[in-house]
Amino acid sequence: MHVGHLALFTKLLPSIITTYDCDVDYLIVMAFDKGDEFYDTDAGQKEMNTWLDENMAKPMALAGVKITFLFVQVDNTLRKPGPVFNAMLKQAYIAGADYFYR
Repeated sequence: MHVGHLALFTKLLPSIITTYDCDVDYLIVMAFDKGDEFYDTDAGQKEMNTWLDENMAKPMALAGVKITFLFVQVDNTLRKPGPVFNAMLKQAYIAGADYFYR
């Protein structure tokens, strides 16, 4: 699996690039299951960070927009989306996010 095959990187994140507001600092929190075959690997993390830097951080910095990325690993023993979403929101809150969008 690669970022080019994931809707997060082909649909959602690119939409932020075309619609961002210059008066907002962005914190993008991405949560994943512990042991995920892509997200929880060094190669996957490197590929994601490279994509995020090249396609989001650099272009937004040129526009004067601050964007930060946070990855949250979740030991999701229930194998349901709720625990992952709750962990993601908790980390966003701890990081100081004012608004949450899902």
